[in-house]
Amino acid sequence: CLQKVNQENLLVCRNEQGLKKVLDYAEEELKQLQELPIGDQVNGGMYSLYSLLMSTKMMASAALYRRESRGSHYREDYPDMDGQKAVATVQRKSDIKEVKGFHL
Repeated sequence: CLQKVNQENLLVCRNEQGLKKVLDYAEEELKQLQELPIGDQVNGGMYSLYSLLMSTKMMASAALYRRESRGSHYREDYPDMDGQKAVATVQRKSDIKEVKGFHL
């Protein structure tokens, strides 16, 4: 389930393999969600699930893009902090597939 995948791979200690696992899981769940029949009324539960999955994808792709450890964002595969990467970044929903970061 989404909670378990996130707890195992998206909390304090992260690595590329785990982050990709989170992204794969979220993408598969979104695919299944989009295949459900659409009714005339908004299903609050499905909308909440969609929002959780999109938030998960944004967090995991941002963490995958960040190839350093900074504060509580610890990457096992990149344990050191890189002062040159200490810039603000913005990520848009449309950027998720490419895992791009944009510097302000």
